[in-house]
Amino acid sequence: MEMGYSRLPPYNEPGIQGVIINAYDKSNLLLNTTLSGPTGTYSLPFTDTVRVEFEIPPNNTCFTHIKDYSSYLPNGENIRFVYAATNNLNFSIQNPAEYFLFSPIDAFVTRFNRGDPLVPGPPASGTALFGHPYKSGGNGFVSPMQLTAAPVGAIWGMAYSKHAKKLFATAFVKRFAGLGPLGTGGIYMLEPNGASFTVTNFYDMDANGHRTRAAAGAVPFGLGSSFTINMAGTLATYLGPIDPVSGAPEGLGVIGVNGVGGRELTNVVNGTSNDPSAMAQACKVGLGDIDIIDDGRFLFLTNLYDRKIYRLELDNVMNPQTVVAVTSYSLPNIPVTNGVLRPFGLCNHFGKYI
Repeated sequence: MEMGYSRLPPYNEPGIQGVIINAYDKSNLLLNTTLSGPTGTYSLPFTDTVRVEFEIPPNNTCFTHIKDYSSYLPNGENIRFVYAATNNLNFSIQNPAEYFLFSPIDAFVTRFNRGDPLVPGPPASGTALFGHPYKSGGNGFVSPMQLTAAPVGAIWGMAYSKHAKKLFATAFVKRFAGLGPLGTGGIYMLEPNGASFTVTNFYDMDANGHRTRAAAGAVPFGLGSSFTINMAGTLATYLGPIDPVSGAPEGLGVIGVNGVGGRELTNVVNGTSNDPSAMAQACKVGLGDIDIIDDGRFLFLTNLYDRKIYRLELDNVMNPQTVVAVTSYSLPNIPVTNGVLRPFGLCNHFGKYI
């Protein structure tokens, strides 16, 4: 009897090699066994009514028995009863982490706003986060969910917990865009709430001893103390002793306040500002990307200052309130010519991060 594929049409999924297919009689005696071929096809001869079982083997190069499971889709189950010769008896494989059962599915995107979001004015009221249903589109489309910059400042990395239905966002150092109330190490938790979001100052890396900037006792912020600028105004040089956390002069990690006496950002979006200290701080100070593991238990993020990956354990998957444990991981010792190896983006795949 010729039978099927290891993934279920009509979804145009590729056939999977190496699936184990067993045929048993009514006495539970194994009559025959085979493996699916390179395109997922297989042949399993028998002459009686049989129970066919499909099995995902361990150590397969195309999928894993830890993360892949038999699908709930009709006619794709892993146990089937066959009463006569047939073709196209299919087995469907699914990974729960690759889909979302609830609707609507929302998409989120951040936007940077020029100026200081911590004082009233256009920079504070400008939109820092847009949210909209995944299938939205059309000319003149306006995102139905928007968050102003005032409670979060400049953010970039985002991780959505489908268990808690909440979004985590990381502070980001960008020239001309002011930071939010948690500074460079801020992680904000955002809960969609109608046309906006409820914002929680969830976790501050620096306040909890995981520095994303220079220490409190570093050289003072300012031209000539934490940095200098060349005559052309095109190059910032950072001053001070070497910070063992970053391996760079500690002036690199000295972040001035958004406004007067610091980066001199104003509450006017089209005003004149230079923000020279941030010339080369972007992607070297603060946080980069953030992601969440499939089961919703851990947040992973990149610390751009110490160039490590951090794992933050949440106290409650369904309703996170705090971080209960923090683990850091150093990058592999990979030689880099004329540069510095730095982490930034994260991708979760089958429980591994790249």
